[in-house]
Amino acid sequence: MVSTETQSSQRKNILSKKQRTEIDKAIKHLMEFQKKEPYINDFQTLEQQLWQEVGEFIGEDPMGFRQWLYAESGMGHMAFGFLFERWGSVIWGEDDQTPIEIFLKNRGWREAPAGRQYLKKLNDTAVKIYEVIDVKSGEYVVVRDIDQPDIKIKVTEKKGSENIAPWTFLAARVIQMRGQAMFTGAFLPLSKQAIENLKDRLEFTKKDGLSYLKKVIKHEDKHLLPDMKAALIADIEGNLADYVFVEWIMDMMGQVSPVQPIVTNRDGDIVEDMTLRFTIAVKPKTIKKYLDESDQLMPEHNQDDCWLWLDRAAHEHDQQVPIWGVLTLGEKDLTIRVNSRGRANKAKKYLKSLLGTRIKQPMMVYNNDQKTQNTQNTGIEGVMSDDISPEDRLAIIKDYMIQHYKDTLDQPIPMLDNLTPRKCAKDPKKRHKVIAWYKEIVARSEKFQQASAEDLAFILDELNISLEEL
Repeated sequence: MVSTETQSSQRKNILSKKQRTEIDKAIKHLMEFQKKEPYINDFQTLEQQLWQEVGEFIGEDPMGFRQWLYAESGMGHMAFGFLFERWGSVIWGEDDQTPIEIFLKNRGWREAPAGRQYLKKLNDTAVKIYEVIDVKSGEYVVVRDIDQPDIKIKVTEKKGSENIAPWTFLAARVIQMRGQAMFTGAFLPLSKQAIENLKDRLEFTKKDGLSYLKKVIKHEDKHLLPDMKAALIADIEGNLADYVFVEWIMDMMGQVSPVQPIVTNRDGDIVEDMTLRFTIAVKPKTIKKYLDESDQLMPEHNQDDCWLWLDRAAHEHDQQVPIWGVLTLGEKDLTIRVNSRGRANKAKKYLKSLLGTRIKQPMMVYNNDQKTQNTQNTGIEGVMSDDISPEDRLAIIKDYMIQHYKDTLDQPIPMLDNLTPRKCAKDPKKRHKVIAWYKEIVARSEKFQQASAEDLAFILDELNISLEEL
């Protein structure tokens, strides 16, 4: 016997699925409507204008990037969807209605109730910038409008929530359907820098427009200036979607590195500047004894804690001796800096054979922001035996990142005006900067599965920052 509560839940799920089907059909029909003249021309005009604006900003033709975006990046649907919704909610030419309004007037009666309601809400809802403050992957996203930070909205989002991290930003339309908040079909992720650029651009546009109004308005029309100012600002804010799209494209351009020439070392490995860090399990003087006795290591002149790792084969044949890496011994760890993955693997095998259980599994830290072929550079990844499970690998990375950020709390950070996070948190005038820093590291750690917001919550306790301040 199925309980009344279970039957109600099942009925709700069926209705929800039915509603989604009705919405999908309405969007499909609107897309077919968009392909007709003059609407297809209006859409193409919108796209051309915005890409032209991108070109004016960067000082070159952006069409090559446009082709990559649509054909290869996997993000072409995001760009098209965002522009499609923008096209549908704008009044074009001499019309007094948007394409969505015209569509609903001419054939809206054919659409099911949920489809009509969705299109109407899409038409009436403006794009806003939201900050993500919580995510449950596969279920929902909690956001807040950056202009109304005290109001939190729980948005039902299954697929999209799998690729969204807390403390990131989205340009999106949020609508209410049957008591649930949901994104319309398209939203664009924006970096913190893109948000700052967007704010600066909007502020400049407003100031420039107001300055122009003051210059051209006649003396006898001065009394109209307040209304003209309000109209100007409303027009700029009404076109936020256009500014967002251009900024998103330029943000994407900044993240996609151009193809670089391949540089190799004398071993034939692609050059990548990286450091292997081993946590030591014994006292540093014990490690030093083994390093001093190794015939492959040569102590650096006047440095008791530094050695050069040499190519032993070349040394035996009196050739010019290549330096494979530089070792540094600290109180808690042993590091070796090398210039390729191949040498990193050789260093791991060599030092494990030399020191055995006196050192733990190493971590590899990239010393720059380079990206290598077939690898997404997260800044840190394991150089571990193949028999280590993915779960153990992630656990090692998480432990490393947590320790890293514990150490960072007492180190100067450029983003914090070269103050330590602890000092910055104690300064009321700069406290907002350390909060922004915390949000950024949480977003980055979640994106690359290094640590979760829960794992890094200790930072808030250490800095005496309450959840209400976030």
